[in-house]
Amino acid sequence: MCLISAAANQVKPNLRPRYQWCSWYEFENNYTQQHLDDFIAGLKSIQPPVPVEMIQIDDGYSERGDWLIENSKFPKGIRYMIDTIRKAGYKAGIWVAPFMVSSKSKVYQEHPEWLLRDVYGQPIREFNSAEGDMYVLDTSHPEAFEHIQKVFRTFREWGVTYYKTDFMDWGLRDRTKVKRFRNDETSVQHFVRVLRMIRQEIGPESFWLACISPYSPFIGLADAVRFSNDVGPGWNDGSQGNLIQEGMACHYFQHVFWQNDPDTIFLRDVNSGLNSRLTPDEVYTIAFFDAMIGGFITTSDRFHKIPSGYLALWRFVQPGNTQLSCRFPFWAENRALKVAVRDYPGNGTWAVLVVNPSSRAFHETFRVKDLLGIEKAWFFDWKPGENTPLGCLQELSLTLTPHQSKLFYVGKNNTPPPADMGLFGIKIKGLKKTENTKTGT
Repeated sequence: MCLISAAANQVKPNLRPRYQWCSWYEFENNYTQQHLDDFIAGLKSIQPPVPVEMIQIDDGYSERGDWLIENSKFPKGIRYMIDTIRKAGYKAGIWVAPFMVSSKSKVYQEHPEWLLRDVYGQPIREFNSAEGDMYVLDTSHPEAFEHIQKVFRTFREWGVTYYKTDFMDWGLRDRTKVKRFRNDETSVQHFVRVLRMIRQEIGPESFWLACISPYSPFIGLADAVRFSNDVGPGWNDGSQGNLIQEGMACHYFQHVFWQNDPDTIFLRDVNSGLNSRLTPDEVYTIAFFDAMIGGFITTSDRFHKIPSGYLALWRFVQPGNTQLSCRFPFWAENRALKVAVRDYPGNGTWAVLVVNPSSRAFHETFRVKDLLGIEKAWFFDWKPGENTPLGCLQELSLTLTPHQSKLFYVGKNNTPPPADMGLFGIKIKGLKKTENTKTGT
């Protein structure tokens, strides 16, 4: 059914996995041009180079709604910000919440007729924050529609080729509960008209990630969709726990409708003074899990500030040029430990990841036949740049502490993984044994 729907909506199924950086999860909306300059200089200083493809600026460069008008954090302008990224040799990305309007914006102050209203005629306020009250843009108003159209058209002219659109569900409203400027379309018809306009304006060459989005209207339009809650700097069931749960539940349409986006990987050290409460076990678990499901690989950490072991981990999860995902052999079973298996093409080898998302320790035993379809295989405990042989096993038996994971390289023959091999099966420059970031045993 997914394949039929994807074909009917002309999905582009062969896009390579993303390997990129986003500004949000360290400085959030306090990010500045100086931060960007410092980040690029630090990134360029690392040898061997870190092959990040794209740098995306998140919320904070403008008042929400005034997407083309810079604020004091980018005094040389938004286009200068974009040019800084492109001249450094990276693709430029931008965050936009097309249906969001701040009470501090010029759109709010100069065009109150552009705001979506409730059935009593009052502007709909979604929430209040330090950035002002947040209202909803009524894109059924022709001028409001043209405003958003101009935003995406201009960003494309300025060289942006990656778009992260957020709070997209604000544009899909029950028509019986709102008062639009135009009311001659169903809610879905209107919403899809806006989405098609965005896709047309950013062009087929651009990559589009949709966040906080209803799924079905984006099939054939978005290149990626966030499937879980935002992750945070400390483990909880609503962030990292939700990521693992939804990552498994949504895996059936990975690389069918789009690339699934699991949000960011935290690489900062818990003792660095930066905002992090993740243990090394938790850092490795999320990095390994994100890489195994085979879509986005994203971080917000400054590579020249993270421990060398975590830099090796980032290199280890670098995707190749082709899609490579995993399967969940016990997907339908309610097991405490979650298992993902990656089949490396053509050579009788696999990656096996076992994850404990729980807050208590668990012990389980798995038959190799249930994992791989063969009676026995050679197992190696696998980390970036190193491995430990475990012998030829018919059963894999292990105990994992809370939020811990174990990654294994497995083969039909007693041949360990090459020291320069990453989790996506490609050769990686700069893999070293981990330092100061050892995981539990």
